[in-house]
Amino acid sequence: MSDIRSLQRRVFEGLALTLALGTASAPAQPMSGIYPVGSGGPGVDSFVSVQAAAAALNARGLSGDVQVPIALGTYPGAVILRRVTGSNNFRINLYSRQVGAVIDAGGARNAFLVESTDNVSLQGLRFQGARDTGSACVRFVDSDSGTVMRCRFGDSAQTGLLVERAVNFLAESLRVENPMRGPDSRGLDLRDCYRAMIERCSLQAALGTGVSVTGGSDISLDMVAVMNAGAYGIRVENSPRLSLMRSVVRNATVSALRVVNAPGTYLANCLSVGGALESAYFESCDSLSVTSLMLVGSSGRAISVVRSPGCALMQLSVQSQSVRGLVLDRSPGCTIDSLQVVNLNNDTAIAVLLDSSGGCAFRFCNILSHCARAISLDRSPGVRIMHARYQGDAIDAGFAVNRSSGVYFRNCSLSCTGSNAALAVFDSSDQDTLLDLTILGSPRTGILVRDCAGLLIANCFIRGWTENGVSFDRVLSPQLFYNSIVSQAAAGVSGARFRQTAATRALDNLIWNRGLDSSTCYRVEGLFPFAAPGSDHNDLYASGVGGSIARLNDTLYPFLTDWQAHPSAPDSHSLTQDPRLVTTTDYHIAAGSPCRDAGIPVAGIAGDLDDDVRDPVTPDIGADEYRPGSVAEDRLPVSSLSAGVLGNPVRGRCRLSYILDKAEPVRLRLFDASGQTVLLLPWQQRAAGNHVTSLNVSSLSTGVYLLELRAGIRTETMKLVLE
Repeated sequence: MSDIRSLQRRVFEGLALTLALGTASAPAQPMSGIYPVGSGGPGVDSFVSVQAAAAALNARGLSGDVQVPIALGTYPGAVILRRVTGSNNFRINLYSRQVGAVIDAGGARNAFLVESTDNVSLQGLRFQGARDTGSACVRFVDSDSGTVMRCRFGDSAQTGLLVERAVNFLAESLRVENPMRGPDSRGLDLRDCYRAMIERCSLQAALGTGVSVTGGSDISLDMVAVMNAGAYGIRVENSPRLSLMRSVVRNATVSALRVVNAPGTYLANCLSVGGALESAYFESCDSLSVTSLMLVGSSGRAISVVRSPGCALMQLSVQSQSVRGLVLDRSPGCTIDSLQVVNLNNDTAIAVLLDSSGGCAFRFCNILSHCARAISLDRSPGVRIMHARYQGDAIDAGFAVNRSSGVYFRNCSLSCTGSNAALAVFDSSDQDTLLDLTILGSPRTGILVRDCAGLLIANCFIRGWTENGVSFDRVLSPQLFYNSIVSQAAAGVSGARFRQTAATRALDNLIWNRGLDSSTCYRVEGLFPFAAPGSDHNDLYASGVGGSIARLNDTLYPFLTDWQAHPSAPDSHSLTQDPRLVTTTDYHIAAGSPCRDAGIPVAGIAGDLDDDVRDPVTPDIGADEYRPGSVAEDRLPVSSLSAGVLGNPVRGRCRLSYILDKAEPVRLRLFDASGQTVLLLPWQQRAAGNHVTSLNVSSLSTGVYLLELRAGIRTETMKLVLE
């Protein structure tokens, strides 16, 4: 009985195959038109399986475009299109008529193989069941102008879509949804392809590499999302002119984006999230262009550019606890614009590191982090950094320059706490230039220069340092012009320190020594540092108790006249007067400052820290050139309101604080919204300085009032809300 049934089954299978291939047994005619699959039975114009349709295409070739709509269901077995004649002129389109058409390889190496057949399009299909090493759900080989759209891949041994040696290939709206097998598994794999486009693809499965591109050129990836890559999110090697746009990689463990030997790469509007060891790595990518790249999450290095000269990196944002934010390694001539690095939070971290990358230009960099250094230049001559901002706790230095000659800093701001120096320059020469810098916070030294020659520091405002405003150690021919250096009220501080330094020029500087006891404006260790008259037209002002103008080795010069009596006759035209800054934290000089029109012109410096034009004949001393009409410079602030313990609104009592730049009579008046006076305190003479007045407003009704403070001829009016 079993033999009879076996014989019947073989006869039935042979009959089904004969019917399925219907026209194949007749004289082979090239195919053209619509050939449904799984439509309910065999026929001249339909096939029971996708494999049967592919076999007919292989045997008969094309005489026109062919459409193969595939009905709902699972179709077991591998499908192969191989060397279909006429495909270079006509298209083959296999697509699902309904959601749910599945092609199951059943353990074969490929669920769908296209080899040496052009113009093949797969749409809306699901592929699964590919097995073995080197397997792929869909594989295109030597087949130009192929298209795979709205397809889904899963549980492949190695790759979802593999494309080899193709031209003008398009993959659109693909989804890899089930875990791939093996550590070298890949969602999309392109090898030696040209002008290929990957668009709107989602790779959600656990896999080794999301997208791999090897060889070829002119590959475009747009709106690609990679999740949970075991090694690389997107990996590109030896493929010039790559384009990567609007893509995101999450949780790649080794590198979210790795591009090697791909000159002319363009990247825009991409995001990396997660704990990659190296979020974005570019090597040998000459003329790389990156616009709008954000990296979020912990990583060893956020962005590395190695051996890639002439790159343009714009709108980069690093928000992670990486050890390195942006690294340029042997990549000269790069341009970096609008860089943001925040939250490094590591004692050894460096936000921006340039190593052997001379001639680079930075503009508009913002760094907010705890790190060893914010910007570090090592063996990188000719670097220009403009409009850089750093705020944080730098262990070593905010900005550090080492063996990098001809470096240029301008319009930068540093607010450092706890660092050795806000800006440090070591072992450099050839006119390093520091212009228009604002240095705040509490570093030990504002600007530290060691083993250098030919350094220019001009138009800088330096305040808050704990030991030295500017420190020179073994420096030849430094130049200090138009700087405002204000010390803390502490012992042992010095505005400018010179140790084994020679041929110094210091002109038009405001050095305010507010320190106590052994504090000085100038501190000299070694030989006299100025080449006469190298120091002149300065305002050297010591206002602290016991502070001095200068100290030369063990000799103190308490007053300017003592200093001027030195045999080299320094500072013969200098002042020793209160500079009358707007406040000690504001570098602007007030209208009546003795620093006005008291300087001497310096060739090559035409503006001040605000970019106001200097008087070409009698410029002002310090970083600020007084500008008539400026609110910041015309007068000192009269008052400011600090309302009660709970702020504004207040209950019962409010506190008013104000500052007077000189002794003046003061009057307070409180009036309601209608303009009627409800409280008036008479004129009282007040000394210069800070004042706090408490007002009892408990008897007044709730509402909005105006509080007027008059000091001499000046008036300040503030809104007060009573509850």
